[in-house]
Amino acid sequence: MRRSRRVALLAAALVAAGCSFVTEFWVLDDDTPVVSFGKPSTYERSPFGAVLAVLPVPTADGEATLVAVSAGTGSATETYRWAIGDRIESDSHLSAICSPVSARVDESDPADESVCGSSGTGAALLWLEAAAGFSEGPCSEGVLVVGQPNAGLNSLGEVVSFGRIALHCVQTERTVGTYRQESSTEHLGRALAHWPGGDQPLVAVGADNAVWLAPIDQLTGPGYWVPVWAAPRADSAFGSALAAGATADGTGWLAVGASHLSARSGDSWLAVVRDTEASADPTLSTHEVVGCREDAGPTPLGNALLAADLDGDGNDELLAQAATGVLVFEGTDLAARGTAVATCDLAPGPTLLACPTDAGDGVECSAEFGATLAAGDLDADGVPELLVGDPGARVSGTGRAGAVHVFVREATGWRRAAALHDATPSADGRLGAALATGPVRGRVEPFVGAPGTGEVFVFYCSGLSGDAPNAPGLTETCRPR
Repeated sequence: MRRSRRVALLAAALVAAGCSFVTEFWVLDDDTPVVSFGKPSTYERSPFGAVLAVLPVPTADGEATLVAVSAGTGSATETYRWAIGDRIESDSHLSAICSPVSARVDESDPADESVCGSSGTGAALLWLEAAAGFSEGPCSEGVLVVGQPNAGLNSLGEVVSFGRIALHCVQTERTVGTYRQESSTEHLGRALAHWPGGDQPLVAVGADNAVWLAPIDQLTGPGYWVPVWAAPRADSAFGSALAAGATADGTGWLAVGASHLSARSGDSWLAVVRDTEASADPTLSTHEVVGCREDAGPTPLGNALLAADLDGDGNDELLAQAATGVLVFEGTDLAARGTAVATCDLAPGPTLLACPTDAGDGVECSAEFGATLAAGDLDADGVPELLVGDPGARVSGTGRAGAVHVFVREATGWRRAAALHDATPSADGRLGAALATGPVRGRVEPFVGAPGTGEVFVFYCSGLSGDAPNAPGLTETCRPR
């Protein structure tokens, strides 16, 4: 059933994106450099836009950009096909997912919030190009993995938060669920990452005190999954954030966060996991923590992670939110396979990327700088930009309106070149609480969640010098900052 989507008229958002037009902005939203969409009319939960995932997938009609949005733990997930080939979809909504026993939430029978809430569905989202395990055969044009960390029943039928993941096939709209049911690692599905390197592509699934590694062709067969335990010490926060990076030798690494910021007690840390003993059979491989870094006290370290090749050498860098900014660990230093470690002494020291105190654009950074991270070539110059979300940022005097800072690389450092925000900011809008990038009409664009207002923004104009609005019918250039 077709669902309506709300597209906001963002006249002032043109200023936010740094675009300049000679005519008044009273045109259809889908033809402008900045658009936003909100939750469907039947969606009852807030804050929509808290969790966001974007991925391009090949289809028979060309490359499609798939988008998934939820309001966080205990909410339905809405899926969209935002663009396909050179076309931006006029009605992009695909489906609403709540429970693995129901592929679609019908508009006349909206998501049962008690069902969504009891499973914790929507806590984490991950797109895959394809996966097996569906009765109709392999799904090859997009599979969404949904974390449901509160789901589970024991042998007595009592609710136990073992956790679960649900796999949704875009082609067939079929959704299936998979339990691991390990009492030593509850809340399975609170974080997700795709680890493409090594002998076999894997999906990393975060749980308490461990990360489970699942071969993509065995996502519905948890007997083939192998755990990576929290090390060098046990910690239930381990597995709450994940990022998988590529290396030039094809093996890759997995970063695991263990931030204690929300708990307000304990030491925060992050770990790097490598396959220390490779095997063609992933169940026989040995994955261990080969490096880690920790902060004294409950800091943001390990709260937000990103793997991205920022210098083009084939080795992804690791970026991590920290108390004083964003830490950037060089990919060449992470590429060494290494052995298991007994203490946290990840070396050499990373580069620190701090938010400028006065950028002159009305955006004031907050302690949440780095809460979300993404990368992509926004201006199509062949060099990736770095995007840093700050949902607590003050914009034009408006508290917690939120912004996304765009950094460009200069020599060996980084310069903030633009800030994406709503130029008519809403107090507590928290734009930047979720952040992803994906191709639209051949160019990478930012998708930004603003759960305070229940929206997702798509900025077709980054504000970078030489950029142009990437939307149909528009030829004006964006005004550089």
